[in-house]
Amino acid sequence: YMSPEQGRGREVDHRSDIYSLGVIFYEMLTGNKPYRADNAMGIIFKHSEEPIPLLPPSLAVYQSVLNLMMAKKPDDRLQTAGEIAEWL
Repeated sequence: YMSPEQGRGREVDHRSDIYSLGVIFYEMLTGNKPYRADNAMGIIFKHSEEPIPLLPPSLAVYQSVLNLMMAKKPDDRLQTAGEIAEWL
């Protein structure tokens, strides 16, 4: 999955992978994609501009870590896989 910075054609690093892992985590928890659109450009736009989707109340315990994985700005994300493991 493309991170917001990658969708904008900016430089990426390991934090882009953390964003993508957050998207997969969301899908694992909900069985749904976090953003839907009629075409690829619409989805890329939503990953950059739309709020991070909310989990259902039964999964709300994971919302904080999801927010930190899918933060729109790389500096606002968890920075390492180890930090993700600590949250979980």
